[in-house]
Amino acid sequence: MKATLIRNLFLAIIACSVLANVHAQQADQGASPPTEAGAAGQENWQHLETLVSTINAKRKELSELRRQLITSQEEFERDRLEKEINQAELDLESLQTAWEMLATGGADLSLFGVKTEAAFNWRTELQSVFEPWS
Repeated sequence: MKATLIRNLFLAIIACSVLANVHAQQADQGASPPTEAGAAGQENWQHLETLVSTINAKRKELSELRRQLITSQEEFERDRLEKEINQAELDLESLQTAWEMLATGGADLSLFGVKTEAAFNWRTELQSVFEPWS
C-alpha cells in the first residue's frame, strides 16, 4: 500500500513536471532565440521518451497485476489486487493524457472528439409541443 502511494506520487510528479515544462515552453516560445529552439526540441523528445517508457512500465505492471488477480485464491488478496488494478488504470490514463498533451503541444484533444447527442424520442418531443406554457 505504501509502495503504491509512493509510486503514484512519483508518477504524478513526473506528469506535472512534464506539463509545467510544456506550458512554460509555450509561454517562452516567442522570446527564445533560434539557438535555444533546438535544445528545447531535444528536451521535449527526452520528455516524450521518458513518458513513453513510464507508460510502458505501467502497462507491464498492469498486466502483471491482472495475471496475479487471475491466479489469486484468497478473497482479501483479490480485493487488494482489484484496487491496485483500478489505481494503475487511472495512472495509465493520466500518463496517456500527459503524453497526448506533450505530443500535441498542449492542444486539448477533447475538442476534436465525437460528441454524442441524446437519443431522439419523438414521444417526449411531441408531448413538449403540446404542454401548456408556464
